[in-house]
Amino acid sequence: MPLYRDDLWEPYHLAKAGRDSERYWDARALGFSRHSGVSNYVEEFVGLCAPRAEWTALDVGCGTGALTLRLARLLDSIVGLDISGGMLSILEDDARTQGLSNVSTVKGSWEDDWDARDVPVVDLVVESRALLTADLPTALAKLDSHARRRVCLTTVCGDLAYNDRRVIEAVGRTLPVPPDYIHVVDCLYDRGIHANVNFISSVKYDRYCNREAARTSMMRMLGTATPQEEKALDDFMEHHLVRSGDGWVKDYERRTDWAFISWDK
Repeated sequence: MPLYRDDLWEPYHLAKAGRDSERYWDARALGFSRHSGVSNYVEEFVGLCAPRAEWTALDVGCGTGALTLRLARLLDSIVGLDISGGMLSILEDDARTQGLSNVSTVKGSWEDDWDARDVPVVDLVVESRALLTADLPTALAKLDSHARRRVCLTTVCGDLAYNDRRVIEAVGRTLPVPPDYIHVVDCLYDRGIHANVNFISSVKYDRYCNREAARTSMMRMLGTATPQEEKALDDFMEHHLVRSGDGWVKDYERRTDWAFISWDK
C-alpha cells in the first residue's frame, strides 16, 4: 500500500496556485536579495551536501542565489533554475560582481518540460525550501532523473517560515500544520528510495524598517481581516513590536525547522 497521501498534499498546494506565477516571485525578488547571503542555514545545507570540487550542480528554485553562489565557490559549475526572471537577473548580477564565471541560469518551473528548457543532468541536484508544487511525485522524479550522484533537498518541518503562529492565534484564528517533510519521505519510499533525513533549525527575529511595514507584513499572513481582527493585531503589535536601531523588531525569536532529505544515486 502506498504511503504518500496525495489527498493531503495536492489540495494544500493547489489552493496556493498564485505562487506558481513569475509575476508573484518577481515582485518579491528585491526582498529576497536583501535577506540573502551566508547564514547558518546555508552553511549547514552545504555541509550536509558534502559536495566534491569536481562536481557540477543544479539548484532548483534557486531564487536570488544565496545557496547557488555559495556552492559555486566549491564546485566546478552550477546552474540556477527558477520561475522568476527577476530572481535570476539578481543572481546573474551578483555572480558577476563576485567574479564567479561558473554560474549559469535557466528560467523554468516545476511544471515545465525540463528537457525542452535544456535543464542539464549534473552530479548534484539541490532544492532549497522550494517544493511549491501540487504534483510532488513528478517533482521528485525530475530531481532524481537530473542527478548522476546525489540529490539534496529541504522542506518544512511544522509551520511554514512565513507564518507566525503567534500573530495568527493572537487575532483568534487557528493555524493548521501544513503537509510537511514526512510526505516527501513517504513519496520517495514509494519510489524505492530510502532517503536520509537530517534537520536544520533556522532562528531569526522579524525586523522591519517601520511600523507600517510591520503591519503590512503581518496583514499579509491574514489576508482579509475583520475589524475585530485588525484591532487584535494592533494590540499584538503594541505589546510585541519594539524599537531596534532605526527600525522595529518583534520581541521574540522565531524558529523554523527544515528537514534536509538526501539520497545517493
